[in-house]
This record gives sequence, structure tokens and C-alpha cells, in this order.
Amino acid sequence: MTRQILILALAVAAAAGTALSQSFTFSQKNSYSVGIAPGSIVTADFNGDGKADLATMDIISFTVSVLMGNGDGTFRALSSYALPCQPVHMTVGDFVKDGKPDLLVVCIASPNIYVLPGRGDGTFGSAISTVAPVGVLGFLDYLRPGIGDFNGDGLLDIAFLSYDLTASASASISGSLYVMLGRFGGTFGPAQLVPNVTGASVSAGDFNRDGKIDLVVSSPRNLTLQAISGTPPSGGPITILLGNGDGTFRIGDSYNPSFGPGPVTVGDVNGDGIQDLVVNGMGGGLAVMTGKGDGTFTQSYTQSVLGGGSVGLPVLAAFRGTPWPDIALPMAFCCQGSVDFLVGNGDGTFKSFTPVTTGIASTSVVSADFDGDGRPDLAAVSFPVDLINLQNLMNYIFHTGGPGPQPAGSVKILLNTIATPLGLENAASFAVGPLAPESIASVYGSGFSTTKGSATVLPLPTVLNGAAVSVQDALGVVRAAPLFYVSPTQINFEIPAGTALGNATVSVITSGTNFSAPLKIVNVAPGVFTLNPQSGLAAALVVRVHADGTQAVENVYQVDAAGNVVALPIDLGPDTEQVYLLLYGTGVRNAQGVTATVGGATVPVLFAGAQGTYVGEDQINLGPLPRSLAGQGKVTITLTADGNAANATNLTFK
Repeated sequence: MTRQILILALAVAAAAGTALSQSFTFSQKNSYSVGIAPGSIVTADFNGDGKADLATMDIISFTVSVLMGNGDGTFRALSSYALPCQPVHMTVGDFVKDGKPDLLVVCIASPNIYVLPGRGDGTFGSAISTVAPVGVLGFLDYLRPGIGDFNGDGLLDIAFLSYDLTASASASISGSLYVMLGRFGGTFGPAQLVPNVTGASVSAGDFNRDGKIDLVVSSPRNLTLQAISGTPPSGGPITILLGNGDGTFRIGDSYNPSFGPGPVTVGDVNGDGIQDLVVNGMGGGLAVMTGKGDGTFTQSYTQSVLGGGSVGLPVLAAFRGTPWPDIALPMAFCCQGSVDFLVGNGDGTFKSFTPVTTGIASTSVVSADFDGDGRPDLAAVSFPVDLINLQNLMNYIFHTGGPGPQPAGSVKILLNTIATPLGLENAASFAVGPLAPESIASVYGSGFSTTKGSATVLPLPTVLNGAAVSVQDALGVVRAAPLFYVSPTQINFEIPAGTALGNATVSVITSGTNFSAPLKIVNVAPGVFTLNPQSGLAAALVVRVHADGTQAVENVYQVDAAGNVVALPIDLGPDTEQVYLLLYGTGVRNAQGVTATVGGATVPVLFAGAQGTYVGEDQINLGPLPRSLAGQGKVTITLTADGNAANATNLTFK
């Protein structure tokens, strides 16, 4: 029988299995001119082409600058939008609620909150204004409002701190907290004071996993504008506010992180699915607060920063291709011209800073895959060195003198060139671990190719989209692996026939960097394919044998109105019919004994071996199915091959 190609839609899972890079290498691709004194930078897909774009907030030129990404690490010519005020903070989100990213701008000492509505083609409409009852506190990425859907109506809301700052450079920054709920069209409703909460910066997240947005407010003691110049602030608490889901909040615990308060990044630093906090203590250093999932936190890591420090927002991204993030921090003071990195250990702790020279002093960086190789890159804004000085900055903001004319600012693109680890998995079960000869595997990483492509000929190619995979087995024999699919971040391949059992090495060979990872080869490593990996719906067929001996083949799935693959309940029919089940998987064909249960009932395994039509695919025939399954609804299917359990899947019965 002619062997055919099986094209699989596989979910991307966590990487594993090789030594991780401990250093950070970036190629400085290009630099682009923007407005004067760009203080913040954001990234989003502004024109819907699937490529990351950039926007900067330019303090001195009163502008927003937009750069459209080409998807290869370069950007098209600048578009500039004049603002009606002097901007000091900017963030991105769908505030109009039309599915297109907009820009929200806060101005110095102003009660106006401006939304620049995105048109979805890379351009923006005229600013939409909402007037708050007090000045809105904002400055660079340091003093920032929090954004989220606080009342569950699908609209973005804003939580901000009031601007209680005088012209004195030593005045305290500590405002009262207000919440304004979003409205369709990019405006906000009346401001509601959150009593007994003061601070300087707000971030949002779901800290107790109840599906309602919570807030973390940086509430410093005696924090003055001296902090902006890099002088370490006095230690102070950060306060957790737990959301009630209706736009109101209740006060939770407070913490005193090492090195004091500052901007807080919310993210999962240890891969446990619970949101954590990374607190930039300004001139002192960073503190990591790992979440417990109930709205409380434990300080798990601290790192001091030499020199003046940073007013930047820490950026979390898996720069080395790990399942957990590293930290990038723009250094605008002590190390003018660098971005500093902390190497994530995956447990909420990090290794010491590794600087990457940028040649510019930056107050803001963002991360996205700008060149389409699957690795997170960086974009950093320049900030005038003269203004990284307290007195000059205050003179300029309050128009009492200051530095002379400033040149146009710039955005520098830093493309990630770190050799990332490989993640090897069973393509059916997504399980990390041993694999069997002639089974289908997936390898995950980055930089494999620049395009996506599937094999269209037989025998399967061993080079596809400029990439190849080889397997060196325990006997030292190297075999080229047949390839199903290659993309920048994923390759599906077959473990070559004849691969010896024992420790092996899988290598991915590309036109640029080569990658390798260890792999154990075993005789049997069962996995069952799913039609919907999220629901676990088994890839299967039903064979119905009628009383007269005729057979009918039936699907176990249907497509709902939203285009989702969902279970089609199996009807066992009258007692005169027998129903059998055909499961599809990989890594089973060499097994001497296979057992299965359906809904807890043991079902005879009539056949388990190579499917015979599709490369690397195995078939397991079960039946007849017991009549007791009728009316059971969704049931679990288990499969064991030579004592090795496959992933559990499910089907639904009428």
C-alpha cells in the first residue's frame, strides 16, 4: 500500500531538554529617527498584517511617532501625530472597542486623558479627550496608570493616581487613586475615588485567579522626584487591591520590597501559571515577588544595580527560548548605552545582570518578534542625556530654563541572536520524554527557517525550507530524519527507522545556526492524537457493524457555528448493532501488549500497530464498545502500551 503524508496541526508546548544559553547576544539591526526626547515606546500590530509595529511618545516635540514593521527586522518611514499637550506617558490597547489597537496618552499636569483611535491601517484619528476631575499622574514608564477591564463589560478601564506635584523638585509624588470605567468610542466615565490608597504607579493583573482584574499600587514613603535622577528612593510599600469585578476594589496586603517602590511588571516568572511581580526599585535594584495564587506574594529574589539605576519598566520575555522568562531593563543612568538582562532560572530567581551595549541611553524598551524568527527581539528609545539629570529635567518641565535644543530621538532595533534550546515532544501527546523509532516527533525552538512549509512529496524530504534534522543514535550512527513540516519555531519529523535504543542526539541544521539536544530512544512511547488539543477530543473513527454484517464509518466530531471542532456524541444504536473504535496515535507499533479503557470499562484491543497509510502513524482498534457507555456523556479513554501510559483523551456518548 502506498504510504501517504500525514499533515498534523500540532499545538506548541514548552521547550525542554538541552543546556541553556547563559548570555545574551543581539544584532543591532537599524536605528530610526523619531520625535524629540522619546520617553516611552509601545508595540502592537497597527495595520493588521501580522507584523509588529512601534510607536513612541516624544516629550519635547509633543508628538507620537509610528514605525510600521516589515516583519524582517526593518521598519518603514515614520508617521508623526501632533498632540494637544506635552506627553509624559503612553500605553496601547483597544480603547474604542473596534478590534483595532489605539494609543492612550497622559500629559504633564493635565486632567485630560487622550486616546488616539487606530484605524487598523497603521494610521490614527484625531485625539479623543476625557477630562478627569484631577491631574493624572504619569511619567515615562515609571509613573503609570493601570489598564484593564475592571467591571467585566469587555471595555478597557483606567486606574490612575492624581497629580499632586508642585514646581518644587523635592515635592513628594504621592497621589490619590481614581478609577474611570471605559465607554464605547474611547472615552471614560466619571472618576470614582478609591479611598485610603495613595501611590505613584499602578499595574493590573489577576492575582487571586478569580477572573477579576486586581491592581498593584506602588505606594512609596517620601518618594521624591530625586528618584527620577537615579537616587535610590526611601523604602516603601506596594499595595494589592483585589477586584470585586464591578469596578470597585478592596484593599489587600502590602509589602515592602527591597530597594523600594517603582514601576511593577506583572508576569509569570516561574512557569506555575500564577502571576508574579517584578518591582524596579529605581536606583537600588529589582525585587521579584512570586504570587501564591490567592492575592498574596513572597519576595523570592533581589538584585542590586550599580550606579544610578533605571526608571524603565522591566520587560519579561523568553529571550533564550525557555518556558520561563528572563528580564530586560533599560539602563539610562549608571550604564548609559546598555540594556541589562537577568537570566531566569525558572523558579522565581535570576542570575546576575548581563549588559548588552546599545549606544544610547534609554528609558523604555519593548519586546516582540520583529524579524519573524520566533525569538523575542527588543526595541529601545534614545533619551537626551542632558535630561537624565534632575535639575535639567525639572527646569524643562516647569519652563524655568534648561538644556539647549535637543536632536531628534531614535529607536534602535536589537535582533535576538541567542542560540535557543530545543524542545522535543511526542507529536501526538505533546509529552516531553523518550521517543520511539518510526514515531512522529515535534521539535520547538527558534530560527529554524524564515517561512512555513509542509512536505508535498513521497518519500518525505530530509531538507525542507532550508532546514534538516538528524538523529545520532547510541551506536554513533547518524540518520537524516524525514520531515513533515518546518516553520521558524517548529519542525515535525519522523524518528528514522533503525535508530538504536539508548541515548541519542537530535540536531537541527539550518542555513545559520545549528541546534542540538539529547533524546532517549525507547522501543515504545505511546501517544494518541487529538482533534482538539484544548479539549482532548480523541482523533478517532467509529465503525458500526449492522445486524446484516454491513459496516458504516462515522466521525466523532462536528464543527460548531463558531468554527470550533467539538465532540459529536456517539450513538450505540440498538442491541443488534456493534460499535468499534479506531484510535490514531504514534509510538505504539513496537508494543507487545496494549490495553485500553473507555469510560472506566476495559475494552478489548483487536489491533495495535502501524496504520499502514500515513507515515509514522499507528492505529489501535477497540471493541465492541460496552452498552453501558450509552448516556454517559463525555468519557475518558486510556491506553497503555507495554506498561507505558499514553495521554488521556475523551469522546462523548449519547
